[in-house]
Amino acid sequence: MELRLVNNTELDYILKLYKDAQSEPFCVWNDEYPTMLEINEDYQTNNLFVLVEGDEILGAISIVHNNEMDDCLEWKITNQACEIARIVIDKKHHGKGLASIMVKSIFEVCKNRGFKAIHLSCQYQNIPAIKTYQKLGFKIVGEKSMYNNHYYLCEKDLNIN
Repeated sequence: MELRLVNNTELDYILKLYKDAQSEPFCVWNDEYPTMLEINEDYQTNNLFVLVEGDEILGAISIVHNNEMDDCLEWKITNQACEIARIVIDKKHHGKGLASIMVKSIFEVCKNRGFKAIHLSCQYQNIPAIKTYQKLGFKIVGEKSMYNNHYYLCEKDLNIN
């Protein structure tokens, strides 16, 4: 199993994963987000990654190119921080701990790119995701309402295992 950059032949499959996730509990995605626009931007900026086993894509994760949450006052680490988003695991692989593996793998990518911290927002009712992030060392540092939903703001100091 490895985390690698997506290739251009896989972009449509990533969109399918996003669309399939819309029917999942706690998912706030819809037909307007995420779309091929976000996929193409992430791809063109080398910020879209897939977790694969052999030729099979198990999930995807993005490092946000333009971090719209940088101005949140709740962040403890603001210098050299990035945001991760659009974390999705193929439905047929839910419950196998793959989200943890994928997020842990993105830690190394972010460190190698010179980031000191990772930020993410998590829909406040998504208890399974919040527990996963907390086990990986994310701290809830605040809350924010945006896009007609309420989110926990989570931060991971990459210098702390």
